[in-house]
Amino acid sequence: MDYPIGHRKRRAEGTPVLVKKFEASVAAHFNPKQTETIKKAFADQAALAALPVSDFMAKLVSAA
Repeated sequence: MDYPIGHRKRRAEGTPVLVKKFEASVAAHFNPKQTETIKKAFADQAALAALPVSDFMAKLVSAA
């Protein structure tokens, strides 16, 4: 039986697909410098968990 890409039995196979999808989505909405900042924030889970919510939200605000 085949399982969809998001199924827990295909987690190892699906994670790289989700990461690429996330990076493409971020790149579509933010400038290149801000995109790299956001990607770096998500790359280190421990640092992301320790990041205050106000600082995290500041990374997601795009300059008009």
